[in-house]
Amino acid sequence: MKQIMKKKKVWMIGAAVLVIILFLTVVISGKIKKVDIVGNTYYTDKEIKEKLMDSAVTRNMYGLYAKYGAGVNPGIPFIEKVSVEISGSHAVTILVSEKPIIGCIKYMSQYLYFDKEGVVVESSPEYQKGIPVIEGVKFTKMTLHEPLQVADAGIFEEIMSVSQSLEKYEIATDKVVFDMKRKVTLYVGDIRVKLGHRKTYDIQIAEISNAIKEAQKKKLKGDFDMENYVEGQGQILFKQTEE
Repeated sequence: MKQIMKKKKVWMIGAAVLVIILFLTVVISGKIKKVDIVGNTYYTDKEIKEKLMDSAVTRNMYGLYAKYGAGVNPGIPFIEKVSVEISGSHAVTILVSEKPIIGCIKYMSQYLYFDKEGVVVESSPEYQKGIPVIEGVKFTKMTLHEPLQVADAGIFEEIMSVSQSLEKYEIATDKVVFDMKRKVTLYVGDIRVKLGHRKTYDIQIAEISNAIKEAQKKKLKGDFDMENYVEGQGQILFKQTEE
């Protein structure tokens, strides 16, 4: 009986030692020395790392992979999914899939962020820089993950047209305002751009994009009037605002 107990004790000690060795191997070999992050625009690399690698487990590449390797919703605003790949010795790649947001509406103390279908994908008291605030859109009901109920459903096609063109020509707009006749005005810092009302805005925004950037470089304030602009007319009207 003593021999059996002795063998059992030796076996338990050996098993414990093996577990410790395996644990130390995982800890040492899983130390993350390099992190590549792909697909993030709303958050910096540092912010993504702080949000995902927030414990001893997720600061180890095997723990990080175990949690996000299959691709999961991390519960972070504006991010739909993240996944992790082990890309080398002590190296991981974090793939970020962001929510397809085209604009937001401020309602009381909240910003309602919506996609091209008008579906509210996020509600937050914080404004996310780089997403245009849309004004002049009247809605009757808002439910998270459902379309905004608006008086004029067709307005989202125009919002999408403006948003795609702004993204295409890399214009960071503070807000997009629709008046009662659905005429569009862009606000880019101290620059205001009157686009009027039409089905698509790509030609106007393509023509004005360089002029906006040049005006910003010179720190000018004023209005560009593109409401009656005709493609190829070669002249863009700018009225500078006096200091």
